[in-house]
Amino acid sequence: MENQQTTLAGDLTEPYRDRMLLYDLYETQEKTIPDIAEELDCSETTVRNYLRRFGILDPLDSPAYYTTRPDGYDCWLVDGHTILVHRLVAVAEYGIDAVAEAVVHHKNTHKWDNRPENLLPCDSRARHRREHSRPKADEDQGTFDEWSTTDHLPHPQIDSGHQDECQLTFDDFEEL
Repeated sequence: MENQQTTLAGDLTEPYRDRMLLYDLYETQEKTIPDIAEELDCSETTVRNYLRRFGILDPLDSPAYYTTRPDGYDCWLVDGHTILVHRLVAVAEYGIDAVAEAVVHHKNTHKWDNRPENLLPCDSRARHRREHSRPKADEDQGTFDEWSTTDHLPHPQIDSGHQDECQLTFDDFEEL
């Protein structure tokens, strides 16, 4: 057993490090990982990692998790690996050969916009940098500006040709 630290009362300070305790909770008592985490006052990730480390939990039994990384990219966490959503979408759109060694560029620079038409595989980091330094093209990138045009909601000032006078009142939204 690993060297355990205890409190003055003899309790373990990190009980999730106790293989036998985890085995008992998970296998014998058939508690769920969230229940064990709550009981041991730690995160579900900690419990899951120690269950794997001790060979109690088969890594293939672990679910995949969808999350957004701190840098803004959407991803799946699977068996300790991070799979970026924009790369998955690019593989589906362009094929594995086009994406495997490529840097996938978001044309409109929004990391969360993973639509196929917004993704472009760049064969090198230099090309990717050039894409970022290019002036914005006039082509539709599906940005908020495109979504909020008159195709979706009536806008009296724009429809009447008065784009410069864009003051809305509650009367403008009576039709909605």
